[in-house]
Amino acid sequence: MGFLSALGAFILVWKINLELFCKYHWQIDLLFTVAVSWLFFGTFSGMATAAVAAVCFSGFMFIGKLIADV
Repeated sequence: MGFLSALGAFILVWKINLELFCKYHWQIDLLFTVAVSWLFFGTFSGMATAAVAAVCFSGFMFIGKLIADV
């Protein structure tokens, strides 16, 4: 579930403008982590899902930054 959430968010970032988002990599990463944690707040499994989503999204952004060559 966390992987799919991160993949969906990364696809949206890619469709909008990957180069723009990669310039502000750590800010976007932090914003996504806070937003997903807030959305999945309430149970331990929800917070675990948010943690997995944040780690996966961070990895996707790193790979995207390498692809975009920013």
